[in-house]
Amino acid sequence: MTAPAAAERGRTLPFQPPRDYRLRDAYRRRVWRDPGSMIARDLLWVGIAMAGAGLAWDESAFMLLGAVVAGGALLLGALATLAANLRRVALVRGAPAVKGRLGRAKRVLLLHEFFRGRRERTFAIPYTFEVEGRRRRGTLWICGCARDRLTEGREAWIAYDPRRRRRSLPLRVANMIAPH
Repeated sequence: MTAPAAAERGRTLPFQPPRDYRLRDAYRRRVWRDPGSMIARDLLWVGIAMAGAGLAWDESAFMLLGAVVAGGALLLGALATLAANLRRVALVRGAPAVKGRLGRAKRVLLLHEFFRGRRERTFAIPYTFEVEGRRRRGTLWICGCARDRLTEGREAWIAYDPRRRRRSLPLRVANMIAPH
């Protein structure tokens, strides 16, 4: 294990802001996944299959359509990942945090993950927390390698955006690194 990876594994974030977290930190082998980029990855494979079928059938229009779908999926995936990580960085850096409780992980069925091992599949973990007496819910998509560390019923610090009810994030996953 390299020195930066070892330091990253031992790093903890304070439960109250300000927290030291950059966009680069959001991309470094994190276990979180975002729905937009995962769906774009499925569309990429569909586009590649369409282009391949068009090539095999000698149908240039079908091949071009597949190439356009694949190119659009690449662009959509890159933009979705950037947008999700910018939101995550803003939450981790400055959002207040409260104690919450993690729910049971559920498998997310994605086309490109059908033949992968359990550790590389995507799971959705619901969580709940209370703010000003109101119960809020959130869902986090994670890699299967982190599923065992985020067990059902476990308490976790949840960073939330007071202005946008739907934006929240368990702080623990901000430092979790995928081992694969």
